[in-house]
Amino acid sequence: MFISGRGIAVSALGVALSGAVAAVECQTLDHDGTLKLNQIQVIGTHNSYHSGIAPSEQKMWEIKYPDVFRGLDYRHEPLTKQLDGGVRQIELDIFADSKGGRFAHPAGSRMVAEAQLPPDPPFDSEGVMMKPGFKVMHVQDIDYRSVCQPFTACLKEMRACSRAHPRHIPIFILVETKQKSSEGSMHLTPAEPFTTSTFDALDAEIRLSVFAQGTDHS
Repeated sequence: MFISGRGIAVSALGVALSGAVAAVECQTLDHDGTLKLNQIQVIGTHNSYHSGIAPSEQKMWEIKYPDVFRGLDYRHEPLTKQLDGGVRQIELDIFADSKGGRFAHPAGSRMVAEAQLPPDPPFDSEGVMMKPGFKVMHVQDIDYRSVCQPFTACLKEMRACSRAHPRHIPIFILVETKQKSSEGSMHLTPAEPFTTSTFDALDAEIRLSVFAQGTDHS
């Protein structure tokens, strides 16, 4: 899926279901002087939504699972700032949550209270996690804070950036579906499996909730 200055192009399922990033080699202009999609190279960010782990949880994971924590100790700016800075490839990891509330009470925050550590800032002050819809995060219970939530909010933010800068080069969006329910020896909140109906719902969120066909041209 990508957004251009003239609208959005969506694959059959509405997403590129892979976390892999393929580098596109720069080439010369075609004989007619136009630049084709496969002739550009863009800057992208990995786990673009990742806002890092809150301070008390950071201390806890650093002690309990230092090797795991080292791979999670980073954070990104909000999507708008990334795009304003020149990023043109965004990666979003999504979990299905068809009924809502599945990931509303992460184990990390409970463990902070049990360890009598200072409470971290709330991660869902507006109750978004209680509502049905695809949620954006890295690892449920452990690394669940995002610069945008839910999935549709991330897409709407990118759509607003696109409309504010007509004729920009395409913004590529990689969407990875997450279904793991364990991380090493840790048992996590069970992830909802992606079925045919789940992908239909995802397609609907992209096409109908955010990029309504025929209405998203700048």
